[in-house]
Amino acid sequence: MSLVLTLLGTGDATSVPAPLCNCEYCIDSDRRRHPSVLIETDDVRLLLDAGPDLQEQLHEIGVRSADGVFLTHKHGDHTAGLPALYQTVKWDSDHLASIQELQPTPEGFDPGFAIFATPKAHDALTTRYGPWDERLTYRSIEGGETVEINGIDVSAVPIDHHRPDCHTLGFVVDDGDKRICYAPDMRRWHADPPENVDVLICEGAAILGQPVHGPRDELLSAVESVDAERTVLVNVNEHVQQAHTDELQQRASQEGYELGTDFKTYEV
Repeated sequence: MSLVLTLLGTGDATSVPAPLCNCEYCIDSDRRRHPSVLIETDDVRLLLDAGPDLQEQLHEIGVRSADGVFLTHKHGDHTAGLPALYQTVKWDSDHLASIQELQPTPEGFDPGFAIFATPKAHDALTTRYGPWDERLTYRSIEGGETVEINGIDVSAVPIDHHRPDCHTLGFVVDDGDKRICYAPDMRRWHADPPENVDVLICEGAAILGQPVHGPRDELLSAVESVDAERTVLVNVNEHVQQAHTDELQQRASQEGYELGTDFKTYEV
């Protein structure tokens, strides 16, 4: 069994191209969607973050089911796909003969997956979207906790966002052999860094030049402390960095890291 990782979105809250912008960086760069990754084995499919590009991202790679959705924190670029998931499970999945037969699924309906998020994120999303967990299944997860889904362990790692009220998590996905860590929007680890990581998918803005979530030296120290076999930088934005993709690739390579690209797949 191997873990298959797909980068669904390697951009940030603005993404690329930026709306209503005709700068050379937006014009010349490939699209970067909002942050999200998919991790799969033969028996499980996990979605980490569900931003506003969720429908397009899943459609692009032909994914129509998931066994769990894990949200790193409350910000919209990581969670704005939630209303679409709610609407999907709101209606009976059977093909209907006519619109008159359209009936909402009953409360308590099991959509086949749960949304894992901190209680703080749950409350913020309820304020933003209303009682979304009437039909979506919510499961609380906090830093230091591990859940098991079809033989795969997902461990929540607390990380410091540049906004302390965000209560942000990273996630380590472990199949018993290989370990992938996903940690976007990171300033530093809140406590001890994860160990024995094969692939680290992490915040890269400060390493590339713009300290969006904190100082460059703090982020570099956090990334180096993991000592992953392979590190891929996300939260990439040519518009914000005011640099072309090849220049950002060079900056990442100088540190021994890779620059993430939307829909690139890794077999771990």
